[in-house]
Amino acid sequence: PGNIRELQNAIERALIVCQGTEIQPVHFPEELLSGLEETSTPIINLTEGGFSLEDLEKHLIIK
Repeated sequence: PGNIRELQNAIERALIVCQGTEIQPVHFPEELLSGLEETSTPIINLTEGGFSLEDLEKHLIIK
């Protein structure tokens, strides 16, 4: 993403379209994934209790 707002929107979208407890690359917009290699590893595993969007953003930025 070009900026934090785009990253936040992409994460929110992924959380909405994700049916299970794992966010996969397929949950992100195609334009965001262009240039990334195909992987079956989850981007992040969601816990039963979940966590805040702020914590998720922090984790993805650090990663």
